[in-house]
Amino acid sequence: MPMPSPGNFWKNRRGAVAVTVALAAVTLFVAAGVAVDMARAYRAQHALQYNVDQAAIAAAAVAYSENPGADPDINKMEQVAAKYFAANNALSEDLVVVIEPPQFSYSDDDDDLVVSVPATVETTFLKIADINEIKFTVSSNVVRPEWGPLELVLALDRTWSMSALLNGTPKYVTLQKAAKDLVTQLSASANTSVGIVPFATYLKVPSNYWGESWIKIPPPYSSAGTVCTYPNKKGCTMVPGRSFDCIRDGVPATCYNDPYETCTDLGEPYCYGSPGEIFSFDGCISSRVGLLDSIDSATTIPYWGLFPFWNLNWGPCAQTPMLDLTKAAGAGKQTLMDRIDQLVPVNNAFSQNTYIAGGLEFAMHMLTPGLPFNTAVTNDVAQELGFTKAIVLMTDGINNAKPFKNYNDWGVSWWTADCSSNDGGAGCSTQEPRKGADDALRSLCTKAKNSGFVIFVVSLAVDESDVYALNMLQECASSPDNFFNAQTSEQLLSAFQRIGYALKTLRITG
Repeated sequence: MPMPSPGNFWKNRRGAVAVTVALAAVTLFVAAGVAVDMARAYRAQHALQYNVDQAAIAAAAVAYSENPGADPDINKMEQVAAKYFAANNALSEDLVVVIEPPQFSYSDDDDDLVVSVPATVETTFLKIADINEIKFTVSSNVVRPEWGPLELVLALDRTWSMSALLNGTPKYVTLQKAAKDLVTQLSASANTSVGIVPFATYLKVPSNYWGESWIKIPPPYSSAGTVCTYPNKKGCTMVPGRSFDCIRDGVPATCYNDPYETCTDLGEPYCYGSPGEIFSFDGCISSRVGLLDSIDSATTIPYWGLFPFWNLNWGPCAQTPMLDLTKAAGAGKQTLMDRIDQLVPVNNAFSQNTYIAGGLEFAMHMLTPGLPFNTAVTNDVAQELGFTKAIVLMTDGINNAKPFKNYNDWGVSWWTADCSSNDGGAGCSTQEPRKGADDALRSLCTKAKNSGFVIFVVSLAVDESDVYALNMLQECASSPDNFFNAQTSEQLLSAFQRIGYALKTLRITG
């Protein structure tokens, strides 16, 4: 076999090098093309991810806000996700991305919401390698959150004016619905506890606390005979000259009789009691005069129970007792609902008026570790575990009552004066009947905020011309966004709804 000549050898070798260089050039070109096209795909994916995340959050937030406590509206969620994504999807023109409609799924078992968007990037350099497009899918998971631990107290007005109609419905009925909706919203978390402090002129302590050192209980009262009231009478005048105009807490009402009144046109009396009948303390207490800027001395200076003569069905403790912090989830939810159902207006002349500071005072007690309630977590634990301590203070009127000292045959007690009468007595100043009560409220609001409590204030149908009162209530809230001036039933429901949203957040999980 003949050997190749040297010339042929080198000629063949040059051909082999040419082929190798050509192949290497193609490989390098393809590699460069891959890098360029993949970078474009990454940019597109990154931009889409942000929009998909926000679309998922918008869908979950809107759906839950419109259906508090109910099953989420799946169709509504899907529509919102698609609408939000379409409105906010703006990619650079050089990316040349084909985006398919968002895909949506929701799991009832774990409240898991998924929004995903398939997309395609048209290639430029990879076409040489017969790769015309790069496909990918961007997705975002959002869950209904297990928000941080929460201790919340509802300090709710149940004075007689809550019986008045607003938009065709008694105000207290709308309040009951608003409060129940809020509890339902919060019951999704096992880390939420809710307390309730109903307030009017006085407050009522549950019987399981009557043996505590912070309450001074009066002795039983033995009736000397039958006492009658005249619910249909007119022209009632007290012996000291105080007149009743039959307007109770801003609402037209019938006067009541007591031993200090003289009346005409009495009508048929309602009588109770008999000689020797025993009346006992029923849980009714008044706030402490002179101590309203502090809640720190409840164990050394007790709250005095009202004299039991008045503790009758028509007396001051025809009231709903407070409910200490109770888990909003599980069996506790029904306990809270039952207590809210009991929040009907106080219908008697002795305790129907408004003392807002009393409600705030005991809301603060509930959120403060140690007596009188001793259920709230300590400040150290709250800080370590991220607890939020919050108060919702709701009232439909201005202060028209405040505490004053009263001396009787068993000691000193704190009663409450009717500031609307301008009687010039121990309870209220003739010139400034609201000043003492308003000053107490301001002082407690400041202390509550300094203690780290988040305060929401809801004013219901308060006369908007009373700028002084509205400003005072707004200043009590932790921020302007935490104050709600509700003039209609719908605005009251919306205020409680929005408070629920403020106490929760949505979070992206993947």
